[in-house]
Amino acid sequence: MSQGMVGISLDELCLGTVCKYPVEDRRGMLLLGANASITSDVVRNLRDREILQIRIDVRDVDAICVDDAEPIALNPENERKERIAKATPVKDLLIDCHDQGLSEARSQQLDEVMVLAKAHFEVLREQLNENVVLSTDGFVEVANNYARSMIEDHDQTVGEVGAATVSTDVDDRSIRMAVLGMAVATEMGLTGHQVLELGLTALLHDIGFHLMEDSMSKPVELMNEEELWEYRKHPIVSVSCVSEVPQISEGIQIAM
Repeated sequence: MSQGMVGISLDELCLGTVCKYPVEDRRGMLLLGANASITSDVVRNLRDREILQIRIDVRDVDAICVDDAEPIALNPENERKERIAKATPVKDLLIDCHDQGLSEARSQQLDEVMVLAKAHFEVLREQLNENVVLSTDGFVEVANNYARSMIEDHDQTVGEVGAATVSTDVDDRSIRMAVLGMAVATEMGLTGHQVLELGLTALLHDIGFHLMEDSMSKPVELMNEEELWEYRKHPIVSVSCVSEVPQISEGIQIAM
């Protein structure tokens, strides 16, 4: 069977296995990141959300499905593109939703992407503690998911995710900055590739904080001179964390 995505029923998943590649719903929305464990809680959560069939990478079939599973081949024309059009200005792709009210389904999708983004940050923290960042594929997907959501409903996506908050959580701030940054880039007429690259930069720009002491998380005005000196080093730490990762271009490193 050639590489690609296939449909699989939840009943055909084998508990206790690990998927090497991302898992999506039938609409192409990311459900599980790469290297996620297939547990009873995961399956129960999917059923609670009325998801009965998922899309998995064909290379994961033997690893996470029962022996008698019957994957459903997906027609290439029905498969979503893995990325938004790279050479097209995102502004030209926006769907006009000004006459529509807020969508509960859209809010749920945004919540799901937020949960997945935070899961990727948790994996990144573990990799940083082991002094090795192997890939940023998860964050590329997060940026792509938010970009697609902006195309489908720009105002609700930016309004909900980019709304001001009192949270000082580094992950929340990075996600909010990514969406606001991509919104500005879209308004400037930048291409899909440029918008996604900016989103990835924003998601990763503060990861250096994860290797610094807890005192670095307090407001700058409360820091003493020594803490402030260490705080100002975090961009350098962030760049050093991802400098060897293939997906991180020189432009992203400079922007960080």
